[in-house]
Amino acid sequence: MLEHVQEQPHKVRENQPIQQEHTAQNTRPGESTEGEVKVFVRRFWGGRDADFVVAFDRLEQLRPKLEPILDSEGVPKQLVAVALIESGAQPFALSPRQARGLWQFIPETARQYGLTVSDQQDERVQLESATRAAAHYLRDLHTHFGDWPLALAAYNAGQKIVDSALAKGRASTFWQLS
Repeated sequence: MLEHVQEQPHKVRENQPIQQEHTAQNTRPGESTEGEVKVFVRRFWGGRDADFVVAFDRLEQLRPKLEPILDSEGVPKQLVAVALIESGAQPFALSPRQARGLWQFIPETARQYGLTVSDQQDERVQLESATRAAAHYLRDLHTHFGDWPLALAAYNAGQKIVDSALAKGRASTFWQLS
């Protein structure tokens, strides 16, 4: 997904609306056309094009540090985009549910993946250790679900919620749920 946005960064600028472009590309399940990516950006960022550009620029600065870690942990380097979705690529982001850092770990999951979370130290904001923990978590979710779309859904919503949705919907793929 990130490659589609990256190829045309000049089209996403402040006060310039993102317009859907219809393309004749053949896409496989799980792939998106450039127009679909633009529609997603519009919906996810709520029309805040300037905020998206700032967050994307932050991610671009972090990519050289993050991608080698993901790659060394056996996670596709394209999943660096998770940091954009989760935190706007802000290493010190804090959610109302106390998820913190670039990868938005809640304290329980952070500890499960070896990060220290205490009043004295919070490794969720440390770039390398948090990225390694996120890669391990993503890899575990991929092993559990057998594909990346479900793993990504579970990264955001939680493994139990996705397991429950699959059972309730009698589905086996993300695309059957969506």
